[in-house]
Amino acid sequence: MTTSSDVATVHLEDESMDDLNTDLLEAADIKLQKNMYQREKQGKYRQQERALRVQLRNRIAVLEAILLRAKRRGSLMLSWEDIALTMREEHDLAQVENRRLDQQVRHVRTLLHDMKRWVHATLSVSPSHVKSTWHNFTLLQHPESRKLGMEWITQQLYHNLDSVQQRYGFPSMFSTVTEDDLNVVFDDSGCYQFIRRHELFMQNSLDELRGVMQADIWQFMINYARLNSNFLSREFVEGNRIVYVGQQMHEDEAAPTIKLQRNRHVWYILQAIAPSVTKIRMLFVVSSSFSKWGQTPLDEEARGFWGLDLHGLDEDSMQRKFREHALAVCGPKHHQRHDQYLESLNSYLRTMRA
Repeated sequence: MTTSSDVATVHLEDESMDDLNTDLLEAADIKLQKNMYQREKQGKYRQQERALRVQLRNRIAVLEAILLRAKRRGSLMLSWEDIALTMREEHDLAQVENRRLDQQVRHVRTLLHDMKRWVHATLSVSPSHVKSTWHNFTLLQHPESRKLGMEWITQQLYHNLDSVQQRYGFPSMFSTVTEDDLNVVFDDSGCYQFIRRHELFMQNSLDELRGVMQADIWQFMINYARLNSNFLSREFVEGNRIVYVGQQMHEDEAAPTIKLQRNRHVWYILQAIAPSVTKIRMLFVVSSSFSKWGQTPLDEEARGFWGLDLHGLDEDSMQRKFREHALAVCGPKHHQRHDQYLESLNSYLRTMRA
């Protein structure tokens, strides 16, 4: 049988159990809420972490791009050491160029001075007619001045060619008449000119005979070198004509001489008459000797170079006797040299054809 005290005890126990269950539920709710809060907090943290990782990756990409551009620019930029070295090299090159330009300026000034001096001397002795050809012109030592002087002298000889041929009595180049003679002519000052004219027709083309003329001129050069004479020559080639001109130089700063001088001039012409016919014309003019002190007196010239005594004769008689003697001595030599020339010419042609 159950008593009232027992019922009370049971009721108290039931209430205690209810209170315990309520506390447990509340504790569980609190724990659950804390867990949910932690999960939410961790979720937000993970989201923030993911966002930070994305932001950092983007920042890394941006920084890598900036670094790459910097490296590319850096490869095109010089260091201060390289810049200083380059500036030093440019400075050295500028100094070299300045020295070259200074040297060129001095060179041009020297050339200008030489040519003024040369032109002044030339104009002071050169009349306006053909005789200007005979006057002495100095070859200067300075290379460019010397080159210009040679150019001017040979051009004068070449451009006076037609006047010279007319002056010395040559017919037209296409005339069938040929000249072959020697003469001695005195001018008003008592100076003589020994003149040799020679022409012949060859049954050969202009090109075949060109080598003959070159060899002949070289022989002149060799002969005059043996006489310690400075001889200037030049070739002019036209369509149907080849011309050699030559002149002895009295004064040459590069090769001075104290020997007696003569006016020596040569015109040597090859004229094509037909495809296989060429006319050769030669003119040689040689004057009496002179030195820097003046012309050699005729009696000294005759005795020293020709073995002829003109003592006691008047001027007209000396000139007449000298002319007769010179032609008598040189006439046979002229014909002998003419024959030798023809032989050498034919020998050259035979060699060329072989």
